[in-house]
Amino acid sequence: MASAAAEPVVAELSTQTYNALVDPMLEELSIELEELLETHDIDALEEERGGDPSDWDVEYATGVLTLRLGSYGTYVINKQPPSRQIWLSSPSSSGPKRFDYDATNKVWFTNKEGELHYFHELLTRELSEVLGEPVDLSIAS
Repeated sequence: MASAAAEPVVAELSTQTYNALVDPMLEELSIELEELLETHDIDALEEERGGDPSDWDVEYATGVLTLRLGSYGTYVINKQPPSRQIWLSSPSSSGPKRFDYDATNKVWFTNKEGELHYFHELLTRELSEVLGEPVDLSIAS
């Protein structure tokens, strides 16, 4: 997915619209992440770092997606209905982020302290770094 063409703008979302956007996206993402872990040599990655491959797992329940990557750390992606955001807690140097939805470009984005990040691109880049090869997540936004 290419970056959005125009500067993103925070959309005013109703609770119903927010849930209709986020719930299927997180469900799809959890399935994709499970498939991603199943198709990569987790044993080899953890052998290099002295970690335990059994510590890799994907769990999704009640709006919280947890991706445990053993010695690489844990990602938590969760809904924040009061603010109509998606929050990402990342073990990488990018740290925690709060993403708003841009309805025009159909992307989740954060633009704090002059740094613009798109949810899909950030997660894809970080997982590619962990796995040592390009990752292609087909989530739409």
